[in-house]
Amino acid sequence: MRLEMQTAALAHVPRPSVVAHARYLGLWDGRQPAVPHEAAAVLLYDLGLYAAVGRLPRGIDRYAAQLRPRPEAGSERARLLAALRASRLSLFRIRDRHPEGGVLLDEMGAGAPVRLMDETLASIARPGLPFAARVADADPEFAVACGVLIPASTALLDAMRALPPPPDLGPEGEFAARLHRAALELGVVHGGGAPAGRQGGA
Repeated sequence: MRLEMQTAALAHVPRPSVVAHARYLGLWDGRQPAVPHEAAAVLLYDLGLYAAVGRLPRGIDRYAAQLRPRPEAGSERARLLAALRASRLSLFRIRDRHPEGGVLLDEMGAGAPVRLMDETLASIARPGLPFAARVADADPEFAVACGVLIPASTALLDAMRALPPPPDLGPEGEFAARLHRAALELGVVHGGGAPAGRQGGA
């Protein structure tokens, strides 16, 4: 369901936002986005859905406003849509696998650990592994990944700080744009199957 909503919301991203994000990421050929692989497309889509350019609406908000029929209040669809609109891109470090499924994460700047329901990540998780991800609190007990998952390192953070600021983005959007551009320039996301390497989920 999450993937279904995000895919549908892509059609609601304002074209000027796509152009601005593609130019900043170095994915613009002068007429349209030019993405070398699926992971690059996912980073571009992430900005379109979740980073507003100037006064333009975010793709996910425009989708929510125009969705018909509207999800019934309190329904699973309504809760998931609200969680996607409130999703955050953050830096995490794996603490351990969670005994009831998924992984337990420490989030930079947060006091409480985050339980992320991601069995693919759980299957390869090792304590201490740092990464950046967009997550949504889809349930009171756990969060789900929303596509973007990028290996983190000191080199990545240094590259982010060295980049020029993207135009017309707020602090959260600027963090995402810098992160995605640095990841592309360093080649830590490439080819393969999905958001910054993979896409899965309900």
